[in-house]
Amino acid sequence: MRCADPRGIKCLLPLLGAAVVVLASSSPAPAKSDIQWLLRSTVYTADVTFSSDGRWMLTSAYPSTVLWDVGQQKPVASFAGWRSTFLGNRLFAVQNDRVVDLYEFPSLRRIYQLQANTRPYRLCASRDGRWLLVHYPVQVRLWSTMPPKLLKTISQEEGAIAAAALSADGRFFAYRPILAYMQLLDIVICRTADGRVVKRLPVEEPGEIALSPDGSLLIVAVRTSPCIGSRMGRYCGVRRSGLVVTFR
Repeated sequence: MRCADPRGIKCLLPLLGAAVVVLASSSPAPAKSDIQWLLRSTVYTADVTFSSDGRWMLTSAYPSTVLWDVGQQKPVASFAGWRSTFLGNRLFAVQNDRVVDLYEFPSLRRIYQLQANTRPYRLCASRDGRWLLVHYPVQVRLWSTMPPKLLKTISQEEGAIAAAALSADGRFFAYRPILAYMQLLDIVICRTADGRVVKRLPVEEPGEIALSPDGSLLIVAVRTSPCIGSRMGRYCGVRRSGLVVTFR
């Protein structure tokens, strides 16, 4: 196409306009926010857990625990207590002062109370809801829930229990005792079926602990870096990429 304008400006304007239209039509649409549901709380939220099928959720913030319908995004019921966990799809537990209440779902009927002399730190449940581990300042108590029965109590009278965990499959639980003046002892891993100790890990770093779903790996959350240990391995104390690893 020939252009009479020596600078070619008049001829380029239609082309520039077409280019702008093409660029505008090919630009990506604004990204949709990943936040589907925002719950605001004025106090610290201690626990958030889901039922096994993901349809229900418990949120615990002092002084109460709220049961939510996830699909409808609305509260269903409220309970006194600020620690909680689901036990599969049929039961859930709520800590209320020195009592842990077990509720049946979906009737919301309280079916049992676990009594104690002090407030628990944490409630840990297996995925199928058969096992409940209650972590107290100087004790861990392992319960079966069908029917409710206390199976094992582990105490650390001269010191405390710093951390406790239960594997999702319910086969293993772990705890970390400490003596006075924060002297750390070995992390102990036990089998839930009979309470037998299967491994002691002399991990020197303090912190919360967690077991992998099958109980084969132990993670210690420390301030500087996480530590990973194998239940079947031995502690080697080798640091690589900020991890303390135990090898099989």
